[in-house]
Amino acid sequence: MGHFSFLEEKKNMDQSELLKAMQDPVFYPEHPSRVEILKTHISTLFVTDRFVYKVKKPVNFGFLDFTGLSARKFFCEQEVLLNQRLSPNVYLDVVEIRKTGIGFTLAPGGAAVEYAVKMRRLPKDRMMDVLLQEGGIREETIREIALLLIGFHSRAHTDPEIAIYGSPQRISKNTEENFSQSESFVGACVSPEAYHRISDFTRRFIEQHAPLLRKRMQENKIRDGHGDIRMEHICIEDPIVIFDCVEFNRRFRYIDVASDLAFLAMDLDFHEARGLSRHLVRTYVDYTHDLDLLKLIRFYKCYRAYVRGKVESFNYNDIYTSDEERKAALASAQAYFTLADSYASSKPYLMIMTGLTGAGKTSVAEPLSRELNAALFQSDRIRKELAGIPLEEHRFESFDQGIYSPEFTRRNYQTLMQKAEETLKKEQSVILDATFLKRDDRMRACRIAEQIGVPFFIIEVTCPEQEVERRLSLRLQQAGVPSDGRWDIYQAQKQIAEPVTEVPTENYIRIDSSEKGDVVSRAEKEILFAVEA
Repeated sequence: MGHFSFLEEKKNMDQSELLKAMQDPVFYPEHPSRVEILKTHISTLFVTDRFVYKVKKPVNFGFLDFTGLSARKFFCEQEVLLNQRLSPNVYLDVVEIRKTGIGFTLAPGGAAVEYAVKMRRLPKDRMMDVLLQEGGIREETIREIALLLIGFHSRAHTDPEIAIYGSPQRISKNTEENFSQSESFVGACVSPEAYHRISDFTRRFIEQHAPLLRKRMQENKIRDGHGDIRMEHICIEDPIVIFDCVEFNRRFRYIDVASDLAFLAMDLDFHEARGLSRHLVRTYVDYTHDLDLLKLIRFYKCYRAYVRGKVESFNYNDIYTSDEERKAALASAQAYFTLADSYASSKPYLMIMTGLTGAGKTSVAEPLSRELNAALFQSDRIRKELAGIPLEEHRFESFDQGIYSPEFTRRNYQTLMQKAEETLKKEQSVILDATFLKRDDRMRACRIAEQIGVPFFIIEVTCPEQEVERRLSLRLQQAGVPSDGRWDIYQAQKQIAEPVTEVPTENYIRIDSSEKGDVVSRAEKEILFAVEA
């Protein structure tokens, strides 16, 4: 096995004799009718009629070390303790296994030679992965899971020591360990090109988002979480049970809540349930108002997919697995690495503002560009630059006259489009701030996005007329404002404005700038959700 410590394993009891004994129903006090065996890269599970007995393998992967008996006992105890948080009444006890003259037993007396976690057997037909295959997972179930996780994360312990694990340095330690431990699988499980794309994306993301990661630490978003929330660890009972948290290494459990959520979102993506994945993330963000989570979710989904690819690579490299199991593990590893690569292949996006003069387009576009790190090009500024006049100089010309004539407006929009295309090709997102009242102008922008292959959004800003009139009156009295918008211009624009019907609803965001609350955050959430979730 990739990072198996054979030398250390020899210091411990050979488990093969014990594992063979545990396959016999006679071994168990309840005398089950049969025993089913399941294996992971770190444990062997014996499934009886009513219970599951889980024995940890004496392995050392670097990130975990079960080679000593005392370590296996300790982590069995930790597993029972930590899983009480989301799966009470499932983890029952740590049982001692002893050796007698005639074999192994769970009966008392003598020194323990091994330990096992005893669990209540959960109904297989209620497991989330099984139900998904049968079409039994609905949005309401996803909502219940999201709310369960919100409650869990709000109660999960945090302190300065835990918060440190959310630092850019600690996150880099985890990701670099992944790349180091999977390097030997490049070529077989993951292509060299994908390996480098994923590693480059990961390092670049951590560097560029270091301030955000530190902000998450300060906001107590780093918690003692679960660490391994996948569908096969969720049982849809009443109440829902989420089990098998990470007990073997706290740095995989002391994580950003976004990372915890991302594992399940990635798992749903992997099983071609992207709609449910998006519903999970949207529900979580809608209830927690954690907008920054959307800026991190794709990064953490990439990380989680890569972790699963690495684990399946370990299984593929396990000399104790059958050829059929190795073949399945290889296919699974390749699929996970492919998914991670898709998350790493990020694209910029093009957003255009639309709306009548005075509606508040610029008041939305400017802060939105800062939050999304997008280049902002404004028609009011470009128009005056083309005319060679100072930005603060007003030109109160009639509608469709002078620098607002159809020909000058055409030049203005052409310049906007050129700047957008040049910037998008440099892989930076763009916001175009103009009225975009005509469908043809909006479609020109849409075609640029299609040609470059980036997402396209239309953000329409509206406002009640009484408020628009008040704003335009105040604007005329303000110095340094490039816009020449006036009430008569607003009335004229109303007559020619064409409704937005040319893009799908998920690419069209309509906001009223006069509403209470943070309308910019609302637009940001919809865009981030569409692009990142």
